[in-house]
Amino acid sequence: MATTDNKRHLLDIMKDFDNAMLVTQRPEGTLRGRPMRVASLEEDGTVYFVASLDSPKIDELARKPDVAVTMQGKLTWASVSGRVTVERDRAKIDRLWKEEWKAYFPKGKDDPEICLIHVHPTEGEFWDNNGTEGVQYVLEVARALVSGDKAKPGEGVSGHVALKGS
Repeated sequence: MATTDNKRHLLDIMKDFDNAMLVTQRPEGTLRGRPMRVASLEEDGTVYFVASLDSPKIDELARKPDVAVTMQGKLTWASVSGRVTVERDRAKIDRLWKEEWKAYFPKGKDDPEICLIHVHPTEGEFWDNNGTEGVQYVLEVARALVSGDKAKPGEGVSGHVALKGS
């Protein structure tokens, strides 16, 4: 599968998810994952989350801005690695605002604590066991089990994509 096809495939998978796990690094270097609602997914793979400035994750991101974002479904998975900036761009917050966020920001989109976690993607990966690729994968696993060989998934089942500057 060509690189642009892999990128499109990754983004198509990511569009199916409303939630993701944001993996950050604690000050001592250990990893921490937490579920986050996706505020926006842009065409270049950029992901936005909404957060409160007083959240521990904001301190973690200020110290160590490298993150992973993972998404998992029944037959599809996506992972994006990148660097984060924490933004307070009121116009962007206004554009992305969802009324459901009022549960966390009672003052609405003008709440002084609201910010955006902007994930600038550098690379991504996907795994897709839907459709014919998934059937081919199951057949390949069965073949490997019978023959004693190692399974070799075909193209379309998984892919790695460089996203920086793309």
